[in-house]
Amino acid sequence: MSKNGGHLTVQYNLRWSEELRDKIADEAKKNTRSMNQEIIARLEHSFRSESASKPFLSFDKDTSHLVIGDAEERKRLAQIAAKAVFDALGQSLDQDDDEKKAP
Repeated sequence: MSKNGGHLTVQYNLRWSEELRDKIADEAKKNTRSMNQEIIARLEHSFRSESASKPFLSFDKDTSHLVIGDAEERKRLAQIAAKAVFDALGQSLDQDDDEKKAP
């Protein structure tokens, strides 16, 4: 382990195909990063994406009803929002019609 800007870093030897190494090298070059920076950025991104999607994908026996409940709640809220938008649009369309009829 070594210190890097106040953070401990751990070196890890990785076994990977030459094809994957070449892909990482190409992407690192496109993003003007070192291969190490590219790998770290991709790993960090995968963890952010994973944690953001967990509530929608976890269906274990104990919490599946909660996740389904969350989906039903999202659907209910979306319907309320859609109704509010349609109501608002209907009112503005009615006002436009009234303005056109006025002399």
